[in-house]
Amino acid sequence: MRFVCFTTLLLGICSVAPARDPVVASPGIGVFIDFENRPSQNIVSSMEREVASIMLPAGLSFAWQDLNAPHNDGSFADLVVIKFKGSCGSGFAPFSELGPNETDTTLASTTVSQGQVLHFTEVHCDELRRYLARDISSVREKNRDRLYGQALGRIISHEMYHIFAATEKHASGGVARACHSRAELTQPVFGFDEKETRILREYADLTLPASIPVNPRL
Repeated sequence: MRFVCFTTLLLGICSVAPARDPVVASPGIGVFIDFENRPSQNIVSSMEREVASIMLPAGLSFAWQDLNAPHNDGSFADLVVIKFKGSCGSGFAPFSELGPNETDTTLASTTVSQGQVLHFTEVHCDELRRYLARDISSVREKNRDRLYGQALGRIISHEMYHIFAATEKHASGGVARACHSRAELTQPVFGFDEKETRILREYADLTLPASIPVNPRL
């Protein structure tokens, strides 16, 4: 079984953190996204739904924002900036043309500076398209968009775990595990294990009651 692995990068800038009820999700965390090549709305919607579903047991919910929108200042309990590199569309070339991806692959990375996990993530869309090509390149477009968006949501949720838990460590299972198979990225349901859900609830409890004005581009 082939697995894909997640890593954290070394780079710099600090983040903020302020908090809410771990059971009842409420808006509060601003997620500012920036696509190098914007995918279809079906993919974006599928990605956002998957993040919401995975994070709901921890009491977390999100306000998605375009990083480059002219007016996106606002008040959020916390913020995450996610940049998507490459082509995030689900238009796959035939698998034989893409070539096999038979080595461990880094699909996303989150910035770390002096041991501190920062709130800046980069997703490598071309690597994800190549990684999933064998399994979903022949699927009908509508379902392909849904599966690709779902995989993006699971990758983002993994990186959000590092950010909200303030840790570079991985879990032994679930979304926070270091490596994921193609099946785990495309199967109907995939979530955090109980221990990681509890850690995220603690973060929610400390962070979501407050809201602070932020501008992610400053």
